[in-house]
Order: sequence, then C-alpha cells, then structure tokens
Amino acid sequence: MKLWYDKPASHWLEALPLGNGTIGAMVFGGTHEERIQFNEDTLWSGYPRNTDNPDALQYLNTVRELIFAGKYQDAHKLIQTNMLSESNNQSYMPFGDLYISCDSFKSEFCRYSNYYRDLDLQTAIATSTFKSGSGIDMKREVFVSFPDKIMVVRLTSSSPTYYKIRFGSDLKHAVWSCSDNELVMSGRAPSNVLPNPHDVPNGISYDDEEKSTRFEARLRISADPGSIIELAGGSLNVCCTKDIILYLSAATSFAGYDRIPGRSVIDPAAINIHRLNAALAKGYDTIRNRHVSDHSALFDRVKIDLGSNDRTGFPIDTRLMMTDSPADDPELIAILFQYGRYLLIASSRPGAQPANAQGIWNRETRPPWSCNMTMNINAEMNYWAANTCALSECQEPFFEMLAELAISGAGTAKTHFGCKGWTGAHNCDIWRFSAPVKAHIRGAFWPMGGAWGCQHIWHHYTFTRDLVFLKKYYHVMRGAAEFILDFLVKDPESGKLLTCPSTSPENEFADPVTGLPVAAGKGSTMDMTLIRELFGNVISANEIIGDDDAVFYRQLQDALDNLFEPGIGSHGQLLEFHGDFAEPEPHHRHVSHLYGVFPGELFTKKTNRALFDAAEVALARRGDLSTGWAMAWRIALWARFGDGSRSLNVLNYFLQMIYPNEDSGMGGGGGIYPNMFSAHPPFQMDGNYGVTAGLTELFLQSHMVFAYDGCNPVYEIELLPSLPHELPSGAVSGLCARGGFVVDLQWSDGALSNAVVKAVAGGLLVVSYQGKILINKTVAGDIVRFVPTDF
Repeated sequence: MKLWYDKPASHWLEALPLGNGTIGAMVFGGTHEERIQFNEDTLWSGYPRNTDNPDALQYLNTVRELIFAGKYQDAHKLIQTNMLSESNNQSYMPFGDLYISCDSFKSEFCRYSNYYRDLDLQTAIATSTFKSGSGIDMKREVFVSFPDKIMVVRLTSSSPTYYKIRFGSDLKHAVWSCSDNELVMSGRAPSNVLPNPHDVPNGISYDDEEKSTRFEARLRISADPGSIIELAGGSLNVCCTKDIILYLSAATSFAGYDRIPGRSVIDPAAINIHRLNAALAKGYDTIRNRHVSDHSALFDRVKIDLGSNDRTGFPIDTRLMMTDSPADDPELIAILFQYGRYLLIASSRPGAQPANAQGIWNRETRPPWSCNMTMNINAEMNYWAANTCALSECQEPFFEMLAELAISGAGTAKTHFGCKGWTGAHNCDIWRFSAPVKAHIRGAFWPMGGAWGCQHIWHHYTFTRDLVFLKKYYHVMRGAAEFILDFLVKDPESGKLLTCPSTSPENEFADPVTGLPVAAGKGSTMDMTLIRELFGNVISANEIIGDDDAVFYRQLQDALDNLFEPGIGSHGQLLEFHGDFAEPEPHHRHVSHLYGVFPGELFTKKTNRALFDAAEVALARRGDLSTGWAMAWRIALWARFGDGSRSLNVLNYFLQMIYPNEDSGMGGGGGIYPNMFSAHPPFQMDGNYGVTAGLTELFLQSHMVFAYDGCNPVYEIELLPSLPHELPSGAVSGLCARGGFVVDLQWSDGALSNAVVKAVAGGLLVVSYQGKILINKTVAGDIVRFVPTDF
C-alpha cells in the first residue's frame, strides 16, 4: 500500500499529498531543495456577505408561464439575465511553501544516486532517501498529525549537513524570526477572488483587506546538540547537524461562516504557539506514534487483496504507463481503491471544513472551479465511499456544512423563490454561499443542492443506525423538504407536481422551435428523482424519531403520490429532461438523470425495472470515456447494472496517465496524473473518492426491500453482485452495508468462497448471492457466516 517513485517530483502533480483535515501538504522529495507546499482548510478569500438577488422572485411566475408555453429560449434568457446572483462564491487559497535547501552543497546534492520516495498509505508518512554526490546518506520523513494538529518534518543524514529553511507565499505576507529556532509567516487572504476561468485577467482583490482572513504559519526547529542555528533575514540556517526536526503549525482568524474573519478575536499566533509548545513537550517519537495510531485506526478498517504480479518492483508512474488493462495489474487497482480512502481521511476529519473540489490541496490563487464545494455532484461524490468503506466519521464536516447552509439557504429560498425551508444551488464555499452564482444557467440555476446533500444524512443513518445522529440533523432534511414542497407547481400538461423552472446539471437540450441549446425546462429527471427520495426519506425519518407534525407529513405524502414521473425516450433510454429532445452533447460528462440507479436507491433490478433498464440504455448511449470524476460515476453505474467487466473497461480509461503541463497543470483529457490524482483536467479530487466508491459496488451492494423491522427499513445485501471475470480471485474485508452490517468476502475462480457478516446494530439480515436469498434475525454483535452451499 505505497505510492513510490525513483525520482523527485518536478511538478506539483507529481508531489505526494498529506493531510489531517485541517493542514494539507504536497511533498516534492527534492534533493538539494525540498519543497512542501501547504494549505489550511479555513484560508479562503472573501468574508460573509448577502449574495441573494432581491429582484429574482418577480420573474419566477413569468418564467414558469414561458416554459409551460414551450418558449424555452425566452425562459432561458430571462433566468440568465434576471434570476441569478450578482456575485460568485469565493476561493480556497494556497497558504504557502516551506523550502528546505542545501544551497551551499547544491552541486553535490544535484548529483545523487539510490533515490527513492514514497507515500505509505497505512502510516500516512511520506519518505525520501538518496545518496548525495559526496556519499552522504539522506533521509526525509514528513507527516501531518491529526491528534497534534501540526506538520512534522524530520531530516537525517550520515554526516553533518547545512540547511537553509525559508517560507514563501503567493498571498500578501511577511516573514520574520521570533527566536533563534523559530520562523513565522503571516498575512491576509484576498477580499475577493473571481472564479477561474473568468474574463477578468487579474481577478484578485485586496480592496476590503480589513475584513478578510488573517493567517499565520509558525515553524520551530529541534536539532542535534551542538548544531548552530543562525538568523538570515527571512530564513534560518542550521549548520553541523545530522538530525533536525521541524514542527509547523498553521492557523487563521476564521471564526465561523457568518463572522467577519478580519475582525475576529481568534488569534492564529496564539493557536500556533499553543500547538508547538505542546508538540515539543511530547517529543518526536510520541507525536509520530500518536499520528500513526490515529491514522491506521481508520485506514486499517478495510483491507483488499486482488492478487499481485511482477510489477510490484516498478514505480507507480511506470506501472501506470505499463497498464493496458486494469486486470494486468490487480494490485494497482487495490492501491487506487485504498488511495481514495486515504485521501478522504487526509482531507475530511471532524472539526474541519468538508473536502472541496481539490480535497484540501491547492497551489493556485485562482484555482479551477474556485476549489469550491460543487453541490450538483462533486461535493457529494467526495463522500460516496465514506459509508461503504468504513469512514463514516469523515462525513461530519459535510453534515456541519449542510446545517450551516440550511441557515444561509433559508434566505435564498425566500428571496429567490418565495419559499419556506432552505435551498442550496450549484456552488458552496466556506461562507455558505447558497444563491445561483453569476454564471451560465446550465451550471448555476439548480436549487436542488439541499435535496441532494440531505440524502447523505439519511444514507449515513441507514448504514450506522445512529439515532442520535438522525435526531441531530433531521431538521436539515425537513427544511430541504419544506422548500421543495413550496417550490413544486402543477404541470398544466400532465396535471402532476414538478419543478419549474428546472435544469439538469450543466447539460442542455435542443429547443424544438429554434434548435438552439437551452437549459431551462420543467421536471428534469434528476429533480424528480431527488425529490421522490427526499420526501420518502423524511417520512421514514419522521416515523423513526416521532416528529408529531401530522399535517406536514400528509402534505409530503400527498405530494409524493402526485409527482411527475420520468419518461422513456424513442431509443428506450431514460429521458434526462421532460421531453424526448435532441441532445446537443450526446456524450455529456454528467449523467444526472441516472441518480436513481447510483448513488440513489429508487431504480433497481427489483424495483421499477422499466426505469432501471431505460437507465442502462441511457448510460450506454452516453459513452464511457469522459473526465475523471465522470468516469468514476460510470464505474459505479455499470456495477449497479451488473456489468463489472464494463466497469473495468471504464477504469482502464481512468488509469491512463497524463503528464501535467509545466505551466498550466492541464493534461489532454480525463485520466490520472503521476501522483494518481484524478484529472478533469486539470486536477479534481472527486474522481479519486468516486472511483473507490465505484469499485466497492463490484463486491458489495445493499438495497432497500419493501419491508420494515420495527420502524427501520430492511435492506438486501448482495454479495459479489458485479464481480468482473478479470478479477477471478481476491478478498476484501470491512466493507459496510445498509442496515448496520460489516461484511468480509473471499472469492476464488470467480465464485464466492466465504462471507462473514457482523451485525453492528442488529436487526433483520437479508443476504443474497446469485439471486438466492437467506434471512437471519440478528442482535448487535452477532456474526453470521456464509459459504456457497448455504445458497
């Protein structure tokens, strides 16, 4: 479980990621100079402000009338001109860089041999070793500790060595030294950053600097006795040392999504000093052991073995280049699977911000897509694997974001739509931006972000049966349902309730009159599928926790019974929009209309088979080759359709390595970079999280059956539902299923060898294999074993 290489990283997308949910670091493993670029999860541009458009509501009824009249182009233009926010969400900022150089011996360290660097996924430690030109053995070890909230760098050498240590940042900053072993960098984030791409060349502003976030990084050095530490302007020089340890803490003045950070009483310097004092009091060995123990307690919950081959002795980038088919290197698939889990642990821990479009790692002041939480797929995809892959607590930042978004989104619901409850649109940031951003409506006007986000609350409950959790976040689900209930209108054509105006994220259909692409319609399949699930989940949650608002739940049930149904088109495909319109982009990356198959639960082989089959036709027509995250979605969908071999075919596209352009970081298409980051392009982390979730679906699936155990729904657990013939033997342990069960599996020659199911919560256990079903009653702690002859 290591990513290893035989040369230093020459580009950011070759560096190796570390993180503790708060601090993210990219380690280059240089020889004469080590570069560690780092981030802190609360360092964002901007500050809280009202971004709702007070004029939007007056156009809502007119837009609806235009759509009902089939005047889609006019409705599209009216929304674009009058119903979006005048603002954009803010951007996640790069904190800075830590440079550790051997400048006085540069020529010696540029000549090196025996080079090796790796990222150990099980310990979350990045290591590099090499021999300098003069024969000095060098070792560098870096980790970011969650228990101690700091980054630690240890440098060891076989002979006394000279180091120069300095900070750098692309933000406004200053660097100084407080003492002979401490270096400090402080500054402010921009007050406004426009999205990239954007038509303004320099979209970074410090105009309201006094309102923006203050930040500080503080580094302390612990060196061998007898070492000499000298101040040299904005750097520290350490001489005559064989062993040096750097402790780094980074913090900001962020005090909450609704508080002006520039006026906050939170002092990042005080936070850093406290962390560093505590770290030095513990000492390196204690901190390292605490870090490894904390990380491995999460990582080791799931193990996977898909077999090995003779490629283990090659670096990861070489293995990626050698791979013509994933089945050629099954161990590489296992590493990719565990890498997604590793990245989620590193980027999303309790008390932190949720993983954004780039996890927690960003090097750019105008990052792609602002490094925001994109609520029309990407933010949710970040957490698809959390439940199934035994990392449920890593979702806590996402749930907290939803609870805060429910507050800011209540204003958007009222101002933009005249509705109760709350809504979230396409983009969200640390200030809980909830309005439709100032962009093209196909990627802006989509008030279903709350509805999708809330599905994660329900799914988390179904996997954990945690009643305390459900009670804590139930109001968020109810508020999202209240908005939808108000937003629905009766369709004059069908007489059914639907959304209007409605879009399908980032896609368009051809206007039947003008032939031009338009985004605004009514009752898109994704809208209606999300709503059907949300209403059903809120009703189920109410039955479990006992909310006594009978009138509201009758309204929900009545609406649920009268919702507009998705249609089937002339090719037998599930329609994305309300009509069988021509598609301007037949192979569009989004497959939003297939949500009901995955990650949703509405369309399965046993429930609504007609729409399930139509969805499979739609996916086949959409094609397999796409951007990284979109291929991850396709891997999961083909697994739900029972075609594991096609999932591996998509994985083959995903594993095609692309080299980053040194200037832009752009590659030639979807795929994977040398450090195994998913490419959009450019880099976008959701593909890594998503591919782990998709691969899980090959081995284990769980779906609701129409039965209840008390108030709780019952789920059928399918063993090896989509096992590809290319992976005939293997084992996986620790996967989680709905209903509160943990499953271990082994298979050989393409068939189940044995399965072990542990009941965490207890209840009715329904297990199926190759169409045959077994039912057991369990209590918490029961372990049930299965072999093929049981079926």
